[in-house]
Amino acid sequence: MQSKKRSWVWDHFEKVDGVAKCKHCSYVCKMIDGSTTNLGRHTKSKHLWKIHNAGQGLILHPKKHQFKPENICEKLVRYIVSGYHAFKSVEKKEFKDLFDSSYEIPSADTIQRCVLNSFVSYKQKLKDILKLQRRISISMDCWTSQNNKQYLGITAHWIDRKWVAQSVFLDLIKTNL
Repeated sequence: MQSKKRSWVWDHFEKVDGVAKCKHCSYVCKMIDGSTTNLGRHTKSKHLWKIHNAGQGLILHPKKHQFKPENICEKLVRYIVSGYHAFKSVEKKEFKDLFDSSYEIPSADTIQRCVLNSFVSYKQKLKDILKLQRRISISMDCWTSQNNKQYLGITAHWIDRKWVAQSVFLDLIKTNL
């Protein structure tokens, strides 16, 4: 006679040959002395379930998905920087509507920190790349803006090991000439 399955985890697992198999991803988990702790841990961590005790039993609701901070920040940094968007644009309803409502978008302050961290990281990578170059040419270009302000742009140029011409904009300086 088979014992009654009482735990909520049996809604997500089936017992096959003395092991439990996840109905969502076919993960196979050993049960030690009939304990379902590992099964519950798997369900909560891999399938993003949030459990509420509703008095008469447990109710499972999908958790809000959270982007991996490094992944979403990297993508939002590219969006903000390439489009010259304000940091606050990620907090606008219209922007959030682009995403599934279960996703939590980082705040403008978090995105600002991500942009700064990205800049510091890029700057260090650029220094490391430039240190490896045997020869670097520097070009400068002066111009006057429409509102009569003068600027000097500085660019570094080099040929990499694969013989591909590379260049990077180093600085923009407002001049008082």
